[in-house]
Amino acid sequence: MNLLEVKDLRKVLVSTETSVPVLQGVNLNLQAGERVALIGPSGCGKSTLLNLLAGLEKADGGSIHFDGKEVGALSRTQLAQLRRRELGVVFQFFNLFPSLTLLDNLLLPGLLDRRPLSQLRGRAQDLLNQVGLRDKSSARANELSGGELQRAAICRALLPRPKLLLADEPTGSLDSENRGRIYELLRTLSQESGSSVLMVTHDPEAAAWMDRGLLMRDGKVEPC
Repeated sequence: MNLLEVKDLRKVLVSTETSVPVLQGVNLNLQAGERVALIGPSGCGKSTLLNLLAGLEKADGGSIHFDGKEVGALSRTQLAQLRRRELGVVFQFFNLFPSLTLLDNLLLPGLLDRRPLSQLRGRAQDLLNQVGLRDKSSARANELSGGELQRAAICRALLPRPKLLLADEPTGSLDSENRGRIYELLRTLSQESGSSVLMVTHDPEAAAWMDRGLLMRDGKVEPC
């Protein structure tokens, strides 16, 4: 069974003056441990698709099944639990709390899920070390650079060892050395934990690290 199954997914963006169909029957499947790059021009709906998969927006048609669960049928509480435990999300704009330390930002979702602090702290420190941020764990988020925040956001999403990681341009503000660290980290995650990765990217190098690529255009997804 596929970990993720998307069938005929549709989404229309409505404003006061017009309605714009963004997704027009998207179909895709991901297997456990598979790494997939999603590419396409800006404004074609890639970020909208990721938001729907994460349960952050509601679709206007079609279905999303994740690990046997229909995402559209879950309550807000169930969706929040899903994102804390099984579905990691890396946002384009980080969504870290500026007044909290880097370490506390990583720990917070797990603490809300009532997981042991000692277990969370060890995993968080290990991830920060892997992306070159071990010495920044006590710094507040508002003291860090954009590249450091991006790496921290990736660590936060990876901390619970999610079954699926949804990443929206996760290496867009990183230099080549740190991009390589992230790609290697994602590959290790999928190999050791059986986690799947769906990454929206414009970076050909990122796509080359994935198992396969998908192209989004005209509101649909097709193989590259």
